[in-house]
Amino acid sequence: MHVDYLMAVRTPAPLRKRCARAPLAAAVALCLAGSAQAATITVNDSRGDPANPNDSTCSLADAVAAVNQAAQFGGCAAGDGNNDRIVLSFGTATTIQFALPSPSDNNSALSITKPVSIVGAVDANHNPLITLTRSTLSGTPAFRLIGTAGNLSLDGIALTNGSASESGGAVRATGYATVSVSNSQVNANTAVVSGGGVAVDCGALTLYRSTVSGNSAGKSGGGLYVSDYLKTSSGSTTCSSTMNINRSTVSNNTAAVGSGGGAFSFNGDATVTGSTISGNTTQVNGGGIYAYQSVTLSASTVSNNTGQSGGGGGVWSYDVSTTGTGSVVSGNTAVLGGGGIFAYTANLSGITVSNNKSTYDGGGIHVKNGATVANSTVANNATGYCECRATGGMSANSMTVTNSTITGNFGGNFGYGGLYGKDVTLYFNTIVGNTAMPVNDRAGGVAFFNSATMVGNIISGNSSNDVYTFPSRTVSGGYNIITRSGFATLPNDTNTSCSPSSNLNLGPLAYNGGPTQTMALLDGSCAIDAGPDAMPLPGGVSTDQRGLLRPYGVSADIGAYELQPDVIFADGFQ
Repeated sequence: MHVDYLMAVRTPAPLRKRCARAPLAAAVALCLAGSAQAATITVNDSRGDPANPNDSTCSLADAVAAVNQAAQFGGCAAGDGNNDRIVLSFGTATTIQFALPSPSDNNSALSITKPVSIVGAVDANHNPLITLTRSTLSGTPAFRLIGTAGNLSLDGIALTNGSASESGGAVRATGYATVSVSNSQVNANTAVVSGGGVAVDCGALTLYRSTVSGNSAGKSGGGLYVSDYLKTSSGSTTCSSTMNINRSTVSNNTAAVGSGGGAFSFNGDATVTGSTISGNTTQVNGGGIYAYQSVTLSASTVSNNTGQSGGGGGVWSYDVSTTGTGSVVSGNTAVLGGGGIFAYTANLSGITVSNNKSTYDGGGIHVKNGATVANSTVANNATGYCECRATGGMSANSMTVTNSTITGNFGGNFGYGGLYGKDVTLYFNTIVGNTAMPVNDRAGGVAFFNSATMVGNIISGNSSNDVYTFPSRTVSGGYNIITRSGFATLPNDTNTSCSPSSNLNLGPLAYNGGPTQTMALLDGSCAIDAGPDAMPLPGGVSTDQRGLLRPYGVSADIGAYELQPDVIFADGFQ
């Protein structure tokens, strides 16, 4: 009877079948092992003293000891080492202050060896009410707040003033441990090496609805750091770590001599969704975020970050892509290319890249190999006076740009204003008002140096030439408005008389519907119904930059904007 009770009440259905088939003694052992439940340990004492088995109350350090030992400790209930849950029961703002590190780890106030969740309270805006901090008293030794070898989940916790002599100013996860931080704040921590806020060796780091701000690292990853290196008993091994930043803010962090002012992911992918990466600084590459493998942006803002001597003021990665729409990369600064984005390959859609600066190539975007850009705006980016053929808007070895607006970009001495690539393919873009230094007679608009296909583009009103190549090459395609060219043989049907000073009639860069700014075709524009009428349109185009169907009318309009009756979008844009 007792065995039947264990199977029926405490054991999941699949395991009950296995227990029923086993001999009596084996069934008891199997059921008890399979029914182990994560323990919940309630902390009722806000002292930050090291763990003490003689405590009659339960402090956070005592609770961690109960988890590590899978036993009762001090005034804390027993843990079982199976994803235990530590609940900080304080319902009001409470600070737990640590003056000394753990006796078992002189680098950490809390030394965790088993998987655990630590849960605090939050206010109505999801701000944590519980703060863990290292004492600010003179003479307090340097140590981080949490070191863990087991998977760690933090919810509703603020971590501040941690100071690590190695990596991970607030949190360090070793081995393959993963770290999840939700509804929390990681602020004003420091690390001598990397990961001023959080450092993860070979696991995954997830940040959800949290803030990482004002942290600093002596090397890389001022705020967040995930590495590819794990020390083992036989030496070391490489691995792949991942980083997921969701609905969070990573701001005003500093990497002193390395890369990734805000976040650094060496041998793994970084995904940024609905988040803001801003005001971070690094000495080398990736002022906002650095990822050796790939960065994916979705509905996120990367702004006002700085790479002081490297590339990618906002983002540096081997591969950069966007999903969905609405991402903005703006106001970032770099030296060695890619004021906004530096990548080896890029696939960008629905993004705005604006007001970024770089001394060298690609004030907005610099891609070493191939770039694909669609339904995007690249505006008002600039390069310096380096005499290095730098391009203000975007430079890439090869590029395909569709339904996009390229305007107001500035290329420094011997540079190019809008776009530069060896092989350039352009479908239905508006490329106007870009500037190259007047000391040369190159291209304010588009420069190519191998092949070019252009269909349905407005490339006009740029300084010097609108399209430039050297020596003379032929542009394939058709239905373009191109006012001036240098050494480029344009398609026979090119309209060279329509320009901003005549009847092009373009509106200013503005929100005309959709997630990115466009330049509307005003009444009487020579671009209206001047494109191809055969479907499908070249390049597989079926909408304009805003997402409205094209063609509307007799033929498609030329440029990124298809003139339509006034509409109100489902997303509220109009």
